[in-house]
Amino acid sequence: MEIQYHLSPGELLAFLEPVYGGCVAGFSEEELSAAEGELGIRLPAAYRNFLRGYGKCSLNSVQNQLIAPSNLQLIYDHYREERDEDYDPDDPEWGVDRWFNGTDWDETINPLAELFQHPESEWGRFVKDHLIIWHENQGCWIAGIRVEDFEKDTIPVYIPDELYTYAWEMEFPSLEEFLTRMIFDAVAYNDPRVLSESSDIQNFFSEHRIDRKTLCPPEACSPSGHCRSFFLPEKRLLGFFLYDVNGEPDALYLYALPESENVF
Repeated sequence: MEIQYHLSPGELLAFLEPVYGGCVAGFSEEELSAAEGELGIRLPAAYRNFLRGYGKCSLNSVQNQLIAPSNLQLIYDHYREERDEDYDPDDPEWGVDRWFNGTDWDETINPLAELFQHPESEWGRFVKDHLIIWHENQGCWIAGIRVEDFEKDTIPVYIPDELYTYAWEMEFPSLEEFLTRMIFDAVAYNDPRVLSESSDIQNFFSEHRIDRKTLCPPEACSPSGHCRSFFLPEKRLLGFFLYDVNGEPDALYLYALPESENVF
């Protein structure tokens, strides 16, 4: 049987979810439609299909956390809530954070103070609207899709800088790559075989006839590096290959999948 390259997030979950004692399940059409009604938007097709088929898989919440449809929020709605609940346009100190640094005080200004001085129709001059889809398990980051990208064939995923979720940067060039990384993060520490030396990785690729060019196509760089998957059917061996933006290998994680639905 031929090597399978670039497994889709759905394929990865179909392989891995039963291994962890879960079952492949998604949100219902009713749940998705209700969320869309609340948001006033139609979810991007690629993400909607993922939620419909695999959104309730337990691996989506083992490490980083998928946001359930009922809790989805647009960042502009979040800004409105903060403005309406807390913002005081007559307070020049609103949004100023100060902390003592050694022998002096440092301060930073919440950029939303500038945003809130303008009508909502002008917010697009400062920040694009995003649908928040995922968050780190301790709340260190959130990830979102720009609303203006919903109809694109390839949808990038953005993560804001650490200051007030204001300046968003493209972190993953495609939704599929983002979801693949979230699945990898969920299983990364479950006793895989890990190869971290370049020579060991290359020897493994040669032994199993894995085509590096097919596995690592020349695509837009992800600032976080890349995470590619492959599957060796005859050995039932699932691999995640991580490499940096310069193409240098980071590590190869290997999981021997059992024939039965048991733990690794």
